[in-house]
This record gives sequence, structure tokens and C-alpha cells, in this order.
Amino acid sequence: MAPVGSRRAGPAAHAYPGLVHPSQRQRGGVQSVELLLDPESETRVLRLWTLLLNAGLPSQARHRGASNRPHATLVAVPTLPDGVDGVDGGLVDALAGRLPAVGTWGEVTAFGHGPWTVVWLVEPSAGMRRLQQEVARVCAVLEGHLTSPARWTPHVTLARRVSEPDLNAVRTLVSGPVEAATGMPVLAPTVRRWDGAAKVDWVVASAPARPAQPAQPRPPQP
Repeated sequence: MAPVGSRRAGPAAHAYPGLVHPSQRQRGGVQSVELLLDPESETRVLRLWTLLLNAGLPSQARHRGASNRPHATLVAVPTLPDGVDGVDGGLVDALAGRLPAVGTWGEVTAFGHGPWTVVWLVEPSAGMRRLQQEVARVCAVLEGHLTSPARWTPHVTLARRVSEPDLNAVRTLVSGPVEAATGMPVLAPTVRRWDGAAKVDWVVASAPARPAQPAQPRPPQP
């Protein structure tokens, strides 16, 4: 496991222009814990963002924030029980041996009553659900909250603030790639934290890197 606030928590760390050490962060604001995807899964999502953007439709690609990248939220709460630093330490312990989290791609759906948020659902494995339960415990998520284990719906956002005239167009445009990927695995090797007050994110833990496979000796040439 990578230490709290580490800038060297695996391959994903370089993609975070907003990484800062916990001592530099402000307190308060919306606090979230998020799963980051493996390169293959992330690329699938980014292609859909680009597809929507190029069609002139709402797309998460329009969000230019440095922290914007495909993710599945584990927990999002207004405050943390033991402060930012205390929770980060608890998360490192809770996540030990639980990464990468594994799921499969599901269907596309829309949240809200208009304008909508269009999301790509992730069907979680039992291990991913247990991971989320541990994160919710550390963050003291209340029963009945949207990110409580009983109500948690893992997903990756494709587009926000989608109007009624655009909703069918968005769903139709992404339907082909989504159907082709349905049931395929989703790996989430990294967990990051987002501080909504300070507008910064940092890696909390990442799955150990796989050891490089030794090169196979070539057979002797005749």
C-alpha cells in the first residue's frame, strides 16, 4: 500500500496535477473516496466522453478540472468523523489487501428527474462491495445515505445536466459501445480522496504493481 498523500502510489499518480500533501489541504466541504480505473477501463470511458463531445452533446469531457477523470465514487459525505488526516490513515488500513477492486460493466441509465446525469453502471463483485462497506465504516456514513452500503450504486458518470431533448440522443449514441462492453471486467486498482473545499485530490492506496515477467529464452536456431 502506498502511504497517505503519496505521489508515488502507482502508475495513476502522475495524472494528478492537483496532488498535494495532506498538511496543505483545507478542512471542510464535500469529502469523497473514489475508485480509479485501470487503463483499459478508463480508455473505454474516455472514448464515450469524446464521442458525446464531438456530437455536441453534454459530456463529462467538458469539465476541464485537473482532477477530472473516470471514477466510481465509494463514499461522498459533507464532513469526516476524525478529520481528513485521521480518515486517510483508517482508509489505508481498511483497503489493505482489497485492491484491485473488480466488477463488470453494466447498462447505461440516468439519475435524477431532469436535468439528468447519465451514468454507466458497474456491477460490483462481492469483493468490491466489501471494500465499499469498509470505506463507509471508516467514513461513518449514516444508514440511508446515498453512499451507505445498502444504497450504494457504483457507476461512472458520462454526462451531467442532460436536458430532456438531449437524453435520448446521449443514450442512443453510447448504446453500441456500452452493449459491446456489457459483462466485461472493470478493474479499479487505485483509491483516491477528493477534498471539495480545497479542490484537490490525492492517492490513498493502490494495488501493488505486478512483477515483470522474465523474458522467455529463445529456442536455439537450427
